[in-house]
Amino acid sequence: MNIVPAQENDLEQIYQVECSCFSRPWSKASLWGDLISPQTLCFAAKEEETVIGFCFLSVVADEGTILQLAVLPEFRRKGTGRALALHALSQARALGVSYVILEVRVTNAAARRLYESLGFEEVGVRKEYYQDNKEDALMMILRMVSE
Repeated sequence: MNIVPAQENDLEQIYQVECSCFSRPWSKASLWGDLISPQTLCFAAKEEETVIGFCFLSVVADEGTILQLAVLPEFRRKGTGRALALHALSQARALGVSYVILEVRVTNAAARRLYESLGFEEVGVRKEYYQDNKEDALMMILRMVSE
């Protein structure tokens, strides 16, 4: 597996990963907008030329936001999500990001464990954040430390 900058020609595969991972996937147009945005760091985890996961991290001033992190179900629990997150966080740190925030479903125990293992802390709850089932989102933050 390699982590590489996502390219415009990866959009179709990124969209397929998105659809495989989320009950209400982002539209292809939304993913495209982030993929070409100069404010978004976009990385793809690839096996050969196949996208098996991706991470989009928005950077505005010194704030980062993990917009999406997704890994195909058959590649989960193999370090792909961790590798993507670590790579994105490393790039954000290099850009001088002070902190990174994200939202995660309160019931997504695997994602929560991953984020906690990376140093993210719970800072709040967004009630009924997810439209598909009115599930709450847990807000998490990682305060970046200078190296």
